[in-house]
Amino acid sequence: MQKKILLIDDIDFVLNLEKELFNEIQKESALTFAIETASSVSEALAHLDNTVYDLLITDMNLPDGNGSEIAKAAAEKSSGKTTLVALTSMPIAFEESKELFDTYLTKPTSPRDIKKHFLKLVSSLSSITRERESS
Repeated sequence: MQKKILLIDDIDFVLNLEKELFNEIQKESALTFAIETASSVSEALAHLDNTVYDLLITDMNLPDGNGSEIAKAAAEKSSGKTTLVALTSMPIAFEESKELFDTYLTKPTSPRDIKKHFLKLVSSLSSITRERESS
């Protein structure tokens, strides 16, 4: 089953790196993803109007707001079924809104470490989906 992923960051390099890492995971595993990207809160909210995602990874500091706004909207739209991940260079600032997210990743970090975290996240999506389908 294809997993829907929304990646949000205002830095194109980071978005491209994240997409490439998910593409590598896809090639190395039996997992398949439909990946969409956004570079602002408003763009992410527009995506959320049309799609419920399995996984959402957002930068916390965006030009028109922060990742918390996106997390609130995604949780409401998906009834809590979207796994929400904050990507932040300021974990202390993240503390104020950590209850909105399932986990967070600190940047900067190496692509290898990001890939390792992404692989754990998508592996847990498969087990979460199985749990939801059996309830």
